Amino acid sequence: MKVNIYCLYDPLECKIRYVGRTRKPIQIRLIEHISKSKYHSIYFPEKPASHKVNWINKLLEKGIQPKIRKLTEIDGWKESHVFEKQLIDKYKEKYNLLNSQDRGSGPESKIVNDSTKLKISNTLKEKHKNNEIRKNEKKLFMFNDKGELIHEEKSITLGCIYLNVSKRTIQSKLKSKKSINGIFISTSNKLNLDDYLYIFNYCSKEIKIFSTFLEIMNYLNISEHSYKKLNNNKKLINGWIINSSKPNLKKKITLEKDGIDYSFDSIKEAANHIGCVVYALYDLIKGRTNKIYNYKIKNQ
Repeated sequence: MKVNIYCLYDPLECKIRYVGRTRKPIQIRLIEHISKSKYHSIYFPEKPASHKVNWINKLLEKGIQPKIRKLTEIDGWKESHVFEKQLIDKYKEKYNLLNSQDRGSGPESKIVNDSTKLKISNTLKEKHKNNEIRKNEKKLFMFNDKGELIHEEKSITLGCIYLNVSKRTIQSKLKSKKSINGIFISTSNKLNLDDYLYIFNYCSKEIKIFSTFLEIMNYLNISEHSYKKLNNNKKLINGWIINSSKPNLKKKITLEKDGIDYSFDSIKEAANHIGCVVYALYDLIKGRTNKIYNYKIKNQ
C-alpha cells in the first residue's frame, strides 16, 4: 500500500504548518482539510476547533487557501506513521507545526482485538442474512474538471466516506450534475459531456467541465453578454469554444430547409454549404439548437 506524506503550507509566508499522510490523491486530501475546517461547527458541533482548523479558516477569510505539497511516498500504513512522526518531531519547533494538537504522537491506527473483530464479523453476517445490507449498490466514479477518472469506490456509501459528505449530497449532485468541491461524480465510469457545461480548446484539444456558466465566465474572464454570444455563435475565445467538444467531421448528415432535403457526406461539407462553423452544426445534431439559417436536422 502506497501512502503519500504531504505538508500544508501558508501561501503568504511560504512556511510549512502541517504534516500529514493519506492514501488518497493529495488534492482530494486538501479539499477534505478545507471542507472540514470551513464546516467544522456543522460536522463537529461539540468538538472545539483545532489550531489547524482555525489557521485554515483565517486563510479562507482572506480569500486564499492553504497549499499542499507531496513530500514523499511510503510503502505501508504503519511505516508511513513512523516516518510521519519523525518529520513532525524534526520540524515541529522550526516551523511551529500545528500537529501538536491534532496528531503525530498518537497510535498509527485504531487497535482492534480478536474478540472485537469476531463480533463485527458476526454482526455483518447477520445483517447480510437479513438483507439489511445492500449487496448490489452501484459503484461511484470520480472525475476531475478535465473529465479524467481519478478515483472509484465500490459503493455510494463508501463514496460518502471518501468525499466526507452525506448520501443526500451524493444523490443531489448525481441528479444535478454539479461537482463536489471540483470533483464530478457518476455511477458510470465515463462522463457524458452532454449533461455538463464545458469548454473545448481547439488547439490543445483539452476539455474543462464546470458546474455553472458563472464558473465559465470567471475562467474565461468574460461578461454574461459575451458568454451568451459565444455560446450561440460557437466562436473561439483564446482558443476555447463554449459547450462544444471535438466533432466527428466525417459523420453523414441530412438537413431540411423549406421542405427540401440536403444530404452531405460530412459535417464539414454541410457547414461549408450553410456558411457556419462546424461546432454550430455539431450542436444542431446534439439538439442544443433548433435550426441554423432555417436549416433543420433531418436525421441524427
